[in-house]
This record gives sequence, structure tokens and C-alpha cells, in this order.
Amino acid sequence: MSQIYADLHTHSCFSDGQTTPEELLLRAGFAGLSIIALTDHDTVDGLQPLVAAASGETPQVVPGVELSCTEGKQEIHLLGYWIDPEEKNLRSELQRIRQARVTRAERIVDRLRDHQIVLDFDEVMGLTRNGLVGRPHIAEAMVRGGHVPDHHTAFRLYLGDGKRAAVPKEFLTPAEGIGLIRRAGGWVSVAHPAVTKPDALLPRLKIEGLGGLEVWHPKHTTREIEQCLATSRSLDLVPTGGSDYHGLEAGATILGHYGLTEERYQHVLLAAGRA
Repeated sequence: MSQIYADLHTHSCFSDGQTTPEELLLRAGFAGLSIIALTDHDTVDGLQPLVAAASGETPQVVPGVELSCTEGKQEIHLLGYWIDPEEKNLRSELQRIRQARVTRAERIVDRLRDHQIVLDFDEVMGLTRNGLVGRPHIAEAMVRGGHVPDHHTAFRLYLGDGKRAAVPKEFLTPAEGIGLIRRAGGWVSVAHPAVTKPDALLPRLKIEGLGGLEVWHPKHTTREIEQCLATSRSLDLVPTGGSDYHGLEAGATILGHYGLTEERYQHVLLAAGRA
């Protein structure tokens, strides 16, 4: 196995990860990574402490974000790299998304009540680290309240798409997300495409400014990696990769096992105008 040089998909406690940005940096260093991108869901609040902790040492930090987008019933996640986290349009939209998440969570809790599952919404919000609420926090509240035995059951019966308490997301369209990242100086790749199946949309998103496709990801099988590589070649999208690290692994870490070799990372730098 080739040495993983860059992990371009990680999360911290500022979204739904379990580690602080500072701890994430230490773990990335122990894993032998030279480059780490923090791509928290719909927030850039973890970037400042991460950059401050890095202090120019290895691993070097790529400021990023993962945007949740929807196109009809299709959900697509966009990874933005080398963004300016202080860009006013990005900040404003992320604040709007934060409020949309709260509204959605409130509606889910209301629907759960219709199924005799009563949760205290303040307690749900108390489970967040940064006020950025999502379905995993509701699932955790359900487990703690004894309503379900585990997170998997919460999603299988109530929270998963199309389930009893599901509420559709109403976030950015992928084209809007690409525009937002690019206006903030960033370069865009689609996250875990073998999971979200956005193939039919990719040619149009390429025209909108999409630059990359995440090929190497823990949820991608060997066959799916080959398919993603073929798609990236056919559309002239640069392959990216990362661990999607959340700090949830029991035992061995996945940091250092998914991402890009130095050569592949250089291709990303070139495509993003960072070489």
C-alpha cells in the first residue's frame, strides 16, 4: 500500500466529529500524514483553532468545509478546499444553514412525539458541541431516553430518509454550493459519490465549476473506486480522497489509511491553482 500523504476529508467536534481540532491534528501527525483538511459539515468554526495549533508544522492544514446540498430528492455533499472562512457570503449562508438545521430538528422532534417518543429539545441541543444540530444528536437523545437501543435503530425506524419522523432537508442546491465555495476562493470536489449516487448531475456540475470527485473513501468498495476513477477520467475531474474521519472508530484509527499519495495530491494542487 502506498503511503497516504494527504487526508482531504475529516471532521471535528465543531460539527459531528468526536475530537477537537487540536486533537485531530495530533492524531493526523501520529498517523504520518503531511496534509490534513478539516471539512466540518456546514461550519468553518473549527478552522481557526486548527490553524493556530498547526503553526506551520507538519501536518500542514488545508482549510475546508463540507456543504450539505439537495437537488430534488437527491442529496449531494460538496467538499470545499482552500476557502476563506471569513468570506462574508460564506459566513452568512452557513448561519442560514445553521438555523435551517435547528428548524428541521424541531420538526423531527415534533414528529417523534406523534409516535409517543417525547424528547426535550433543549437536551438535544445540549448534545451539540457548536449548536450545529443534526439527526445523530436526535438519535443520541433517543438512546439516552431509552426509546431505542442504539443509533442504528433510531435511523432504521424513525430518522432515516422516508422513515416515520423523517423531515426532508431544504438546503443549498449543488450549483449554489459550488458558487458559494468558489466565491470564497475555494476548489470543489463531490464527497463519497458511490454513496450519494450523483452521476447524472455531474456533467452539469462540472460546467458550474466542479473540479474533483472523491474516489478514495472508507465506504467505497474496490469496484466502486474503479468506477469513480472511470467517471473522473470521462468528465476530466481530479480524483480526491480522505478518511471521512469522525473519531468514532473503536480500536485502530482510519487516519493514514484513506486519502492521497503525494503524487495524487500534487495533481489536486495543480487543478486548484495551488501548485
